Amino acid sequence: MDTIRFCAKCGHDINAGAEFCPYCGNRIQKNVDPISAGARYEHYEEKEDNIEEKAHWDGHAPSGSSPTPSIISKATPASMTCFKCGNTIPIDSKFCPVCQVRLFEVCPKCGHKFSAKYANCNECGTNREEFLKLLKEREEEQELQRRRQEEALRQARYEKEKMQHDSMPRFICFKYEKHQSSGQSDDCHITIEWKTINASSFEILGRQEDKNSWKRLWFVESDSPIVIPQTATLTVSELADADLFSLLRNNNTIILSLRARSINNITISKQIKVKFWWSFFSLSKILDIEEL
Repeated sequence: MDTIRFCAKCGHDINAGAEFCPYCGNRIQKNVDPISAGARYEHYEEKEDNIEEKAHWDGHAPSGSSPTPSIISKATPASMTCFKCGNTIPIDSKFCPVCQVRLFEVCPKCGHKFSAKYANCNECGTNREEFLKLLKEREEEQELQRRRQEEALRQARYEKEKMQHDSMPRFICFKYEKHQSSGQSDDCHITIEWKTINASSFEILGRQEDKNSWKRLWFVESDSPIVIPQTATLTVSELADADLFSLLRNNNTIILSLRARSINNITISKQIKVKFWWSFFSLSKILDIEEL
């Protein structure tokens, strides 16, 4: 027994082997998914004045011409059947207004629109749910890889900053003291003591308070960047020889800068301000020292 099919144009049932619809003459396309094509049209209103009966259709067409039926239906398809609840619904429906089921899906792989009744796309054969699940797993894996890369970058930055911090030169101890002249000897001087870590060279620079040009007064270099205690002594005579104060005035102020430098050429410094009294005719005297 032949399988019953239907005409996509007029909606009548026809034999599976027919090439043309015996009711409207439409050429029957084979292997067409009726759901993807718009679902099966049903319930047509036909009026007798819209049907012309001029001749009886015998199923044979004249030689060299296309077969034309003698009965022409002017009915317009206006509805389709919901695949879930079976109710007749408008042909342009995207959801069933009765059971609210989605009628069509879009294939995530090829973009073809097919009936939501089927799990697989009738264009490329892709299972929609499995494909979406695979896409979600790929997105989750990409997100996991992104987070791992960010964590690795953060860890690398932390290790770099920690290494830089551990190799930074630092003052562990810094102190200074003034020594006034004793007796008839003008041995007024300043003693600076300090301890550092990760420093390989040290220097003391001086300048007048109202000038910006520095002059080196003391320098030492060490082979060991570990904790190193250092001591430097600067006399007022040495400061005078370096032209760090004016010989024309008695009260002078100078700035001393102690600088420690690491192997990586990173420099840290401490500064002190020294006020002292000087004269050609009497002994020098340090008035005040303060750290800046």
